[in-house]
Amino acid sequence: MSYDLYILHVDVKATVEEGFALADIEYPELDDGDVEQLLERLPEFGYELESEEEDDILEYVKDVEGCPIQLRVFKTEVALSVPYWKGSDEAILEACQDAAELSDADSLVYYDPQSDEWID
Repeated sequence: MSYDLYILHVDVKATVEEGFALADIEYPELDDGDVEQLLERLPEFGYELESEEEDDILEYVKDVEGCPIQLRVFKTEVALSVPYWKGSDEAILEACQDAAELSDADSLVYYDPQSDEWID
């Protein structure tokens, strides 16, 4: 089990607000410029490139008190995940902070499915 967070295109939130279920939405691709800017900022937040997979999926990892924050960049979302381990409370708090700061572009929103909260 893990605590998961998502950075999505702002149109996803607008579609949910129109009454569509998140699971039924085809996510639009993130703007290239916003993704570039986000990727440039990741080292400032302590994330290191872990792997680059097919289909341009990038995986970054940051360690917080022995607990990893995994950040994966897809064409349609940025997903952060924190396993429930020792030290996970601090890592979850930091992942939430990172997601809020990294989603500061006008076309991005941050979604926390655990609290069903959107932050833009």
